Amino acid sequence: MAKPLDPKEIVTVQELAVSNMLELETLKQLLFEKGIISEEEFLARFKKLDRGIKQKGGR
Repeated sequence: MAKPLDPKEIVTVQELAVSNMLELETLKQLLFEKGIISEEEFLARFKKLDRGIKQKGGR
């Protein structure tokens, strides 16, 4: 039988989205600061992936 959810542990979709966004932004900034990737490399890859998703009808 499934364990009942604890109301104190339930988060909204908005809280989850904000948390996810902050984690990704933190990782992105650390990668830039440490010189692992440049902002230009990041943006180029982001655009490439975005185009791929759009071509597949994802957005």
